[in-house]
Amino acid sequence: MTDQPQPDNIIELAKKLRKQLDAADANTINRMIEAYRTVYKRLSAEIDAFVQRIAQEAKPLTEGQLIRLSQYKTLMQAIQEELKRYGGFLETEISVAAQAALKMGVNDGVAMIRAQMIASGLPEDIITQIKALNPAALETIVGFLDKDGALYQRLSQSPIYTAEQVARKIIEGVGLGRNPATIAGEINRALGMGLTDALRMMRTAQIYSYREANRASYIANADVVEGWVWYAELDSETCSSCIAMHGTVHKLDESLNDHHNGRCSMLPLTIGSKNPVEQMGEDWFKELSESEQKSIMGDGKWEAWNEGKFDFSALSQEHADDVYGNMRSETPLKDLIDA
Repeated sequence: MTDQPQPDNIIELAKKLRKQLDAADANTINRMIEAYRTVYKRLSAEIDAFVQRIAQEAKPLTEGQLIRLSQYKTLMQAIQEELKRYGGFLETEISVAAQAALKMGVNDGVAMIRAQMIASGLPEDIITQIKALNPAALETIVGFLDKDGALYQRLSQSPIYTAEQVARKIIEGVGLGRNPATIAGEINRALGMGLTDALRMMRTAQIYSYREANRASYIANADVVEGWVWYAELDSETCSSCIAMHGTVHKLDESLNDHHNGRCSMLPLTIGSKNPVEQMGEDWFKELSESEQKSIMGDGKWEAWNEGKFDFSALSQEHADDVYGNMRSETPLKDLIDA
């Protein structure tokens, strides 16, 4: 159990704790970016050699001619080796980040329970009985952290997928007779997609680990915690799905299943306390200007919603993810209209 002083307002506490998680996240991201820069540096000579070779051709090469070039073979082999090496680094980083997030999530879950109980005026002798879990015990409970599970299978396939995207861009660029410098840019952009994917996987695993540890702390204290409240950081960057979920109350057997890179938090609802979210997401949205609403929702959805063609709550939908199970995302306009 944490001994640090806690703010009276649980929402302010949740924001403070989330900033601490984000700070840990930033450190991991910086390491991942720096490691990927090393990948670029190691590949630069092979990329330059390949680009210089195709620049010598008077007319575009066929795919068969291209894949027989020694410079192409050398480049693709180097890409596969570097991405495989980075994949091993990524697995370690995700494992370490997830374990740290579990520990933070357990401690922060206890801190939020405590803050909510204090705000509800419960006596100290009850508050001191809050149970703290062993974070290490949660690793086997959080299914996506299983080394043989879907997350690590996806990680093992990521280098292969990125290498295939690079090859596709090269074949496409050469076949269309694009400038060698343009092809080099396409190679770098395709490699950059690998980093983007790696960062998304790392951050989502970290956030989901943190929130599941929050929830595990709530379940361990189910004698005083009866549920949790979805809290979204409402601003111009918040998606319609999360706005629709903001302030909704959920049972302890429900996970906060927002999208990849989600910023939402789960606030404990202790027995006898009221919902700490005083304004639901829909009500917040209605107070925005028309231009702000359209910026978030999009013109087409906004027009349909403004005409009463769907309820605001319909903006959030669930879909199956092979790693995290059911996740939430914005409902496409066609599904909103057809519903």
